[in-house]
Amino acid sequence: QQYDTEIGELWHADLYRLSDPSEVIELGLLDAIESATILIEWPDQITDFLPNSALNINISASGHETRVFHFSWTNKKWDEKLPGHE
Repeated sequence: QQYDTEIGELWHADLYRLSDPSEVIELGLLDAIESATILIEWPDQITDFLPNSALNINISASGHETRVFHFSWTNKKWDEKLPGHE
């Protein structure tokens, strides 16, 4: 799904049913990675295609109405953008 927002293009991709990682090319995700913000569910399906600048957000349930967010990254730019979350 694609959305136009005031700050640019936003994509949401649920890759749970992806049968082959090369399908990301058909979906246009590789082009979108260069120019848009992309929220990807099940990104482990395409790890070879993800840029090193990716911010990974793992959301897990911690009770009936509580969620825990875990952020991880390899690019140093996120150290500056998310201070205190190293």
